[in-house]
Amino acid sequence: MAKKNWKALQIEYLKANAKTGITVKDWCEKKGLKFASAKRYIKKPETMFNQSESRQTVRKEKQAEAIIHQENCELNCETDEKTAKRKQRSYVNSQTARKHGGYARYFKDKSAFDVVVDFSLKDEIDLMRQRAVSAVESIEKFTALLANANTAEEKSLYAKLIESTDKALERAVGRIENLNHTDNNIANLLSQIELRKVQSKKVMAETEKLKQEMNAKTAGHHKLEYLQEFN
Repeated sequence: MAKKNWKALQIEYLKANAKTGITVKDWCEKKGLKFASAKRYIKKPETMFNQSESRQTVRKEKQAEAIIHQENCELNCETDEKTAKRKQRSYVNSQTARKHGGYARYFKDKSAFDVVVDFSLKDEIDLMRQRAVSAVESIEKFTALLANANTAEEKSLYAKLIESTDKALERAVGRIENLNHTDNNIANLLSQIELRKVQSKKVMAETEKLKQEMNAKTAGHHKLEYLQEFN
């Protein structure tokens, strides 16, 4: 059975409907078509117009939604970008605070901490020395209190304070030794760099001098050959 050309049949029905106003069902019966199958493809003019208009409306609505979505996307992307930048700045600031914030506990006046955020190696060595001196003074104070303690509870408390302060002193001394070692290594490295610079300048000067001497000898040799040719 040949496949029906429903588009051609739709056009044919529209022409017949325009002339006589015949319905789809009557026209299908007249053409020998099964109405149950044909009604899916053959529509009345007003139905086709409504469907076309509906499709256009849907298409316009989708286009409008797409434009709104695009605008929202641009706004959201811009907002997300700003949020990401704020989060990045917040992360950097938190990392900086985590890196340097440990020093804040050494100062009674926290407002003065901003002055010493960017500690140099020398500053940190001085700070550790100050901690060591403070630890020694605390040990002496707690030892005196322990000697004058009357109860077992007080003696236990001061003994624990002395022990913890002694550990803090050991850490400070160890840190000072490490920092001094690092400082000495840096000083030695800088000294070696300066020595290399001096040596490099000396080699460059000697190379330039040798180059000039070779150029002078070459020029003299050429001059001698020139004179010999004319003698």
